[in-house]
Amino acid sequence: MLFVKDIEKIILLSVLSQYLNKKRPINIMLVAPSESGGSTMMKQFDSISSVAFVSDITYKGLLDILKDALDGKRKTLMLSDYVKILGRPFATRMNFETILNQAIEEGVKEILLPNEMKVSFGKFVTLSLVTKVTTEMYNKNILGWYTTGFIQRFLVIKFEYTDDEVSTIMDFIISGKHFEKISFILPEIKNVTVNCKQEYYEILKEKSEKIAFNYGFRVQQQLQLLLDSHALFRYLDNDKIDKNVENIIIDVNESDIKEILRLSDYFYRPKKENRLKYDVSDDSDLSNFMRYNNE
Repeated sequence: MLFVKDIEKIILLSVLSQYLNKKRPINIMLVAPSESGGSTMMKQFDSISSVAFVSDITYKGLLDILKDALDGKRKTLMLSDYVKILGRPFATRMNFETILNQAIEEGVKEILLPNEMKVSFGKFVTLSLVTKVTTEMYNKNILGWYTTGFIQRFLVIKFEYTDDEVSTIMDFIISGKHFEKISFILPEIKNVTVNCKQEYYEILKEKSEKIAFNYGFRVQQQLQLLLDSHALFRYLDNDKIDKNVENIIIDVNESDIKEILRLSDYFYRPKKENRLKYDVSDDSDLSNFMRYNNE
């Protein structure tokens, strides 16, 4: 699609982060009206072997992908339409989100199933998650996600096209042209170490505090990983790189921090004047909470 190149780059950086030695999940949630091209953006990453691109997924499907993650085959889950998950019965959805909640942060080591059965991975398994939800469904579910800590695990990108952009896209369609489709390909990447000066991480602190729903700890960790990932991106962007990237050491430089500061402007910034003003466990505060998070 047109006008989404920066968002595609952010998604790519989240994928690259899973190849770093100090990896932890970077999770991206795209929030946009229908027909905004979010699914098309994600589909372009299906050609990367470590990415599991799905339009829908069940509880069992998630377990299968976690097993692949344990073996190193999968590192990122791209779920192109989270609305399908939201449309399931509440109990089914909560069982799914409980496991997903763990997988995209601290990791899943053991899962207890009905009839005293269990799935054991032997170690904590994590996945990076990129997904999309419509603006309407985001607004409807933000309270529940906030109370369970689900939304705090994401860097949220809210976007919609301006009138001029809509007109440009419509003219493009009428002209009979086709949108450029990219199939992202990565070389074989193993054992990548990125070194970063602490002062660069310090620069991200102000951004983290603005982007975060709560204190900013998770956001700071994810922005730092995006910064490290951009150093790897810069390295891979060199035409001299061959098909294998193994046992390399890269230093973050000023161009990396400048780019992450620029890209971080895409992340949604909930109002923070009264960070703990609303008791989200109290239904009477629902309308205030919704207004607070969507101003």
